[in-house]
Amino acid sequence: MKSTNNTFGLMLRKVNRYGTDYVIAELVRREDDHHAPRNASDMFNWERPKHLQGCQLENLVMEGFLTDPSQYGSRFIGYEPRYRNVYSADLVASERMAKTLRKIYNRARKDEAQTPEHWFMALCSTLRLSFVVECASEYPASSYDDNKWNWMSVNRGRNRYLQLIDEVTKAAAAA
Repeated sequence: MKSTNNTFGLMLRKVNRYGTDYVIAELVRREDDHHAPRNASDMFNWERPKHLQGCQLENLVMEGFLTDPSQYGSRFIGYEPRYRNVYSADLVASERMAKTLRKIYNRARKDEAQTPEHWFMALCSTLRLSFVVECASEYPASSYDDNKWNWMSVNRGRNRYLQLIDEVTKAAAAA
């Protein structure tokens, strides 16, 4: 079996679903110095750093969006870490999900996280994430390998995350 040096980080993206813009920070991994990120699959738990052993990483995201300004005033919500698209989970996976979220939420509580960037940093520090990546291709292809990527530090990634939230907020205000 080939030994890989996997590191973990967040992939940023902005998507429109049903007329609402979402800012998504999704957990991904990088194999050695490969030019494209990979999904954070839980199939290869043995290829993880020791501090991530026993954590459920697959489908872990921060997925925020703006509330409807006509009902609540426009606020960015839903950015707390959660699991998305979990169609089935056995007892072991469910316990790992709860353990992982508990670690993140305990860190956020300790840091008194109340804003998206505080939650972003709580997630990064809890899981000791080492990078943030964003697709740099003008027209992204469906395969990660067929795109160009902008790799950045966690601090620079936090700033980019805030910039994406600001873009979504300004676009909604202009609409």
